[in-house]
Amino acid sequence: MKKTIITILLVLVTMAGQAQSPIPESIVDTYWRNEVTGDWEIGFTESCAIYDCKIWQYGNINEKNGKVVLALNNGNKTLDVTIGKQKGGKCKMTIGKHKKQTYSLITTRTLSYYPQPDQTSFIDNGFQEGDSATIIGWIKDYPESKGKSLAFEARFGGFVPGRSSTIKGQTDTNGHFTIKVPIENTQVVFVHAYNHFMDPCLEPGDTIFILNDDKNDKMLFMGRNARLQDEIFAVSEEYFAKMHDMEYNDVLDENSTEEQMRTYANLRLDVYHKNEAKLDSLLALHPTLSRKFEESARMLNLSRMLSDIFDMDANTGHEFPQTVIDNMLAEVRKNARKPYSMWHEFYDFPWMYLQHAIFSTPRNHNPIILNADLALQLEKEGWLTLSDENRELLEKKDIKSLRNVILKALNEKTAAEVIEWEFQLADSIFTDPVLRECAKANRVYGMLDATNRPLNKSYLEAANRIQLPAVRNAILAKNAELTALQNKPMTFTGLRPSSDVADMSDGEKILRKIIEPYKGKLILMDIWGTWCGPCKEALSHSQEEYERLKDFGLVYLYLANNSSDESWKNVIKMYDITGDNVVHYNLPDEQQKAVEQYLNVNAFPTYKLIDREGTILDADADPRNLEKLAKLLEQLK
Repeated sequence: MKKTIITILLVLVTMAGQAQSPIPESIVDTYWRNEVTGDWEIGFTESCAIYDCKIWQYGNINEKNGKVVLALNNGNKTLDVTIGKQKGGKCKMTIGKHKKQTYSLITTRTLSYYPQPDQTSFIDNGFQEGDSATIIGWIKDYPESKGKSLAFEARFGGFVPGRSSTIKGQTDTNGHFTIKVPIENTQVVFVHAYNHFMDPCLEPGDTIFILNDDKNDKMLFMGRNARLQDEIFAVSEEYFAKMHDMEYNDVLDENSTEEQMRTYANLRLDVYHKNEAKLDSLLALHPTLSRKFEESARMLNLSRMLSDIFDMDANTGHEFPQTVIDNMLAEVRKNARKPYSMWHEFYDFPWMYLQHAIFSTPRNHNPIILNADLALQLEKEGWLTLSDENRELLEKKDIKSLRNVILKALNEKTAAEVIEWEFQLADSIFTDPVLRECAKANRVYGMLDATNRPLNKSYLEAANRIQLPAVRNAILAKNAELTALQNKPMTFTGLRPSSDVADMSDGEKILRKIIEPYKGKLILMDIWGTWCGPCKEALSHSQEEYERLKDFGLVYLYLANNSSDESWKNVIKMYDITGDNVVHYNLPDEQQKAVEQYLNVNAFPTYKLIDREGTILDADADPRNLEKLAKLLEQLK
């Protein structure tokens, strides 16, 4: 028995001798840069090590004569690290089976310029389907966390405008998070983790580790494309913060003449060239800046110039002179860098250019007469199938009864002719196949986005002809989503019929009749349209709005502008704009216009707050600022 006890004690002593030693103070919160490559390669914190974009736990730790030997583990993987004696902020280090190398302690917030040039170009996958990138982050020692998880989100777009997506989540209680982002090609992803903003440019298959160490004032990147992020930070004050800019609304408005528009465009082009010259000087001053940095910086400068000019075109209500448009296309052909997807500001260029060409290129429109000959011609061309009953009506020359049948077939034919003409126009403009296919794709996607219903036969056939797999499949996926949505039964009972206000034409009287059942309640009125992007963006947060304002007893009244019945119902189902206190109207156009005229509506969406007595208040009741709206409602309790 005595022998057994002694044996157990010996085992316990042995186990205690093998327990993990505390990490030496000399390497706590130190981050090390490979002197040859210039990369941040390894870091040591009190709780773990960082290497190869992974978190490693400490195993055995031995320190002797200034040398530290660490046994690290990550799951079933192990890694031995030997750290030599530090001298002057440098040390020799052996990591795993790699040869011993010299490392320097990172003492600045971000990495400075790299020691060697790098001529590697960005990966261009040709917009193949199924690629992704992984972001691993650590918001370390942030004062607000203290063992609590923090919210984070990643926003990323696609080369089809409107195809932006957001992934949201929570860090663990130590501030760690991992995001796997589906990407069409190399592109910037915007990451917001609590009060930290990061926008790494990611290639297909990338894994990048982002460390934001508040306590030690460090923002460091690890991974294949870490260098680009480091270089962007390194020159931020020297270049990006000093890029010239020029806002169109400083010099132009809806009354501007064509000559003033041309002058602005030429001035904005001059700003672009100044930025290019500034970049040339920067590259000469820092010759080790990578090729990826140069390509990224040039594309950002070009994309901003294009975006500014097209924004001016859209927001002033005037078309640019053709010479300006031609100059823009010439700059793209000369200076655009592939892949075009890297900066989201460039996404709009192909379809905006094609749209300008569509509006400025005349098409012949022959007069159309609805008669029996037209119906038979549509049948011959395969656009119309006439039933026996239809033929009897034709024989009787009863075109009025066949009007809707003929118009539906005619619309299908016209749509086919229009999209074919637009595709041919894109072929004639763009010599680059990626720009050409993206321009076409955006015309098709624009139909989905504007109508909020599935593509008709002609547009669906056009979608299947898009040559970029990821872009084509994104359109088809959206079409399938809208098809399923349209087939989903509408069980919500808050859709009010326009018969509630039948035979009424005065805008004030129509509105008074609509709100009459809700007297004694606060009414938040939203005047929107299914065609309106900002309206739909706001509506996508409806349930969040209802939850935040649930204590105020609101009635939500929605009036739709110029929206088909199909689109109207689809958007309601899409964003779940429903509830016991939610009411929708889709009035005939003339009645809707009368109400809008009475309310002085000149923008969409427009929000109005109506008090319990039916008085329309002169107040900013925009639910896109929920906290501000909540304070207003609190005053009306």
